[in-house]
Amino acid sequence: MASQRGQIKELIPGKKYRVRFYAGKIGAKRHYPSEIVYGTRRDASKILTAMLAKHDEGKLSIRPESKLPLADILRKYLVFRQSEVDKGKLSADYLKCVNDSFTNHIVPFFGNEPISKIDFAELQRFVNTLEMKLAPSSIQAIYAHLKGVLKFAFTEGYIKELVASPRLPAKSVGKKKVFSWEEIRLILGATEKRFKAVFLMLACSGIRPSELIRIKWDDIDLANCVLYIRKSKTDSGMRAILLPHIMIEELVKLERAGKLVFHDGFGEPLTNSKIYNAFQRSLKVLGLKGNPYQLRHSHTTRNLEVPNISDKVISDRQGHSDERFTRSVYMHPEVQMQEPIAALWDKKLRSENSSN
Repeated sequence: MASQRGQIKELIPGKKYRVRFYAGKIGAKRHYPSEIVYGTRRDASKILTAMLAKHDEGKLSIRPESKLPLADILRKYLVFRQSEVDKGKLSADYLKCVNDSFTNHIVPFFGNEPISKIDFAELQRFVNTLEMKLAPSSIQAIYAHLKGVLKFAFTEGYIKELVASPRLPAKSVGKKKVFSWEEIRLILGATEKRFKAVFLMLACSGIRPSELIRIKWDDIDLANCVLYIRKSKTDSGMRAILLPHIMIEELVKLERAGKLVFHDGFGEPLTNSKIYNAFQRSLKVLGLKGNPYQLRHSHTTRNLEVPNISDKVISDRQGHSDERFTRSVYMHPEVQMQEPIAALWDKKLRSENSSN
């Protein structure tokens, strides 16, 4: 019978424990196999005894878990978070946002790098890369998801200590950067032909780039000039948007290749990075700075020029649910109430479009 040695650390009083013991050296490094136990201290003691017995019999793997790549830890983390969703402790929408952060930003940057090799400098490089294409609030949200994974890895014993947080961009406390009507017209004029409809849609509809890349032809009622956003990051994001005629005219010109409206020319969906890079090429010609998401901010600001337009119409068009933008969370204006907004964008951009 294996002697009771090792350590039992209480993580959540009476509910969660970490057990570990010294198992010798691997090379020059000491190895401490560990496991998280959900239950009582007696349950943790039984698990530790079983681990020690396996070790004494030579049946316990001594491969350090810290050698696992970040991508593997992410999968374990998602399984853990899904269990919280199943128990009603976490919303499915939040888990979707976490998964999007992993898929679109974290995994592409870190790849198969072992989690034990990720240090402060590496985290700062990651944040600096995000600053080139995303707003501060988005960067903070993405890093919060990554930080959750690092805490999970520490709690589960995959890393020995937490890495200090990098410098994050501060959220803007003033007005968001928006483009003037003249700048919007110049940007559209300087844009490559295959991205013209993309940036026109972002500007005159106010949708998110992540929503744009999912739009299918079935989502657009060309006869009535209505765009239906059926997939969004929030329930309030699913909405109907009245498009200006200038946008419909641009859509009719597009060459169809599959179900997606906006694609890479081969029927495959666009990516946020491709949209960002094309936008930067347009801005570079004009000597401007910004990112595609600022077209959404600009759309909201320009819509305020419409006389007597209600906050509710604007917020519903943007897919917002915040009460500061709405007067009643139970009322949904008819799409025809957006007509003054569509007319404004037709008026302001008509001359620019006809000259191209």
